[in-house]
Amino acid sequence: MFATLDPTTRKLSIANPETDERKSILLTDTVGFIHELPPPLTIDNKMSQS
Repeated sequence: MFATLDPTTRKLSIANPETDERKSILLTDTVGFIHELPPPLTIDNKMSQS
């Protein structure tokens, strides 16, 4: 039902504004889509978005 396309991970350096201490974090983003979703789930999803 769900397919993930092109996951991307990036390293980001952030600083503590009080101490200027730097740390690195990883951010991951994915692009995905759902197909062949059963009709009852489609209706439930539409209702939750309103």
